[in-house]
Amino acid sequence: STGLLPGISVPTLVVVGEHDAITPPPLSTAMATAIPGARLAVIGGAGHMTALEHPVEFAALLTEHAA
Repeated sequence: STGLLPGISVPTLVVVGEHDAITPPPLSTAMATAIPGARLAVIGGAGHMTALEHPVEFAALLTEHAA
């Protein structure tokens, strides 16, 4: 599916946990780089479940992105 990423034309926020073992930060960085204009946010101390592990920081990122 990575070949489809350059075709995304909507504002995109890629969120990854610093310690995500399932989708590690380097893969998320590559994903964000492939999507035109995408923003990457790394949540420190989080694993794969960033929204559950750091809900306040995750919500702030989404709120900022949606504004």
